[in-house]
Amino acid sequence: MYEGIYRQGHKHGQGRYIWADGSMYEGEWLNNKIHGVGKYVWADGREYYGTWIENKMHGSGQLIWPDGRQYEGDFINDVKEG
Repeated sequence: MYEGIYRQGHKHGQGRYIWADGSMYEGEWLNNKIHGVGKYVWADGREYYGTWIENKMHGSGQLIWPDGRQYEGDFINDVKEG
């Protein structure tokens, strides 16, 4: 379920999407893709705050696991870098 801005029928701008499994993203969209700065929470409790490019964690961000472990730094195409 999406709540937010649409442009020409696509998620575009600020918005929030909740998937059927309970995962949620809130932040910027570009032509139906997660793109820009936002927060993603997986159904298993992991959380990512940071930048995205075309549905992938890319740039600076913080990944937090439910047990309290954290990684803060750079990501390239969904992979921790550094």
